[in-house]
Amino acid sequence: MSHARMSVLIVGDLFGFPHGTGATTRVLTIARGLLAAGAEVRVLATRYSERERAKAINLDARGVFEGVPYAYSTGTSVRPPTFAQRRWAPAKGILGTLGPIMSLEGDPPDAVLLFTGHTLALPVVTRLATMSRGSVLLFDGCEKPYVYEQSSPARRAEERLYTPAMYRLYDGVFAISDYLVRYFSARVRGGARIMQVPILVDVDRFPVRPHMATHAPPGYIAYSGELSEAKGVHTLLRAFAGIADEFPGLRLRISGKASPAAYRDGLSELAKGLGVMNRLDFLGMVAYEELPRFLQGADVLVVPHARGEFSQAAFPTKLGEYLASGTATIATRVGEMERYVCDGVNLYLVPPDDPAAMADRLRHVLRNREEASVVGGRGRESARRHFDYRLHGRRLLLFIDDVRAARRFR
Repeated sequence: MSHARMSVLIVGDLFGFPHGTGATTRVLTIARGLLAAGAEVRVLATRYSERERAKAINLDARGVFEGVPYAYSTGTSVRPPTFAQRRWAPAKGILGTLGPIMSLEGDPPDAVLLFTGHTLALPVVTRLATMSRGSVLLFDGCEKPYVYEQSSPARRAEERLYTPAMYRLYDGVFAISDYLVRYFSARVRGGARIMQVPILVDVDRFPVRPHMATHAPPGYIAYSGELSEAKGVHTLLRAFAGIADEFPGLRLRISGKASPAAYRDGLSELAKGLGVMNRLDFLGMVAYEELPRFLQGADVLVVPHARGEFSQAAFPTKLGEYLASGTATIATRVGEMERYVCDGVNLYLVPPDDPAAMADRLRHVLRNREEASVVGGRGRESARRHFDYRLHGRRLLLFIDDVRAARRFR
């Protein structure tokens, strides 16, 4: 078939759009990859992403961003002001997907790609809508379901009930790692297709980073992403405290939202106890347009993911942007990291949950600027070779074709 007419609707309750964290980046780069390959793509967010308009980074309920049309099916990107409206908003968001999928007055999408967590209503509604209109339903698997709730017996029981039923709704799955390819393969119904789609990034967003002066005073260490226990930001903070006295002007600058919100308070208390609170900057969300400058202005970037099933199954979505920036990057040795990168060649690897080892690597990078600049440059080359979204757009379209053909055959 001609891919020029392929239409894909990306729907989800896990992301804000167009600005957000890892899930938003994933949605945007998949959408742009499909657009670059000749598809028609729209994004539909089914939940508001902002709690207060005064602090919102997503203000428009619809628009076009980087060539991608988007809308909020809730009718607003900001939390409604009244209790009744907030109670109604989730249902309104889900029901708002029916119009774009059903398209009773026009052609329905060829495929719907769903980004959702442990919800029942959204997968069921989209499954019924796609079946009625002949579209295929896909799921993007960026992390292992229920990975944050494994300590709860109730959650483990819920997972055992949820996953055998819900993953049988999908005609195909994009999985971000080999681990998740195996996980979903054991749970989808017969005939469903699965393809690994790694982290994606727009390398050209980041200009080539100039070499930093060898004897320039240190500026800041940067982290950008979700603030949570699994992401290991507390380990980075302890590592920073371990070298702070050696680099008096150095700061630690952290961008992102905390999940849960109390985690940030815990980081502040930890920083006070370590004596580095006056050298720590919580920036909140850095705007999409400002992110390249923030990452490229740092002396070193850090991906401090903790050891655990979350890290084993997932793949840090921010790593693509870190590498594309050309800034020297330190990452913990978790998951499938070494499938794409090599320690001391295109980034630096350290054991997870080891502040002393991370501090040693930070010290090494800050004292060896020329080497770090070379490693950062190779990291950029690696991002272009493995993760640039343009490389994967046609793969995505061919996969969707295969899923549609398999459904027609069934």
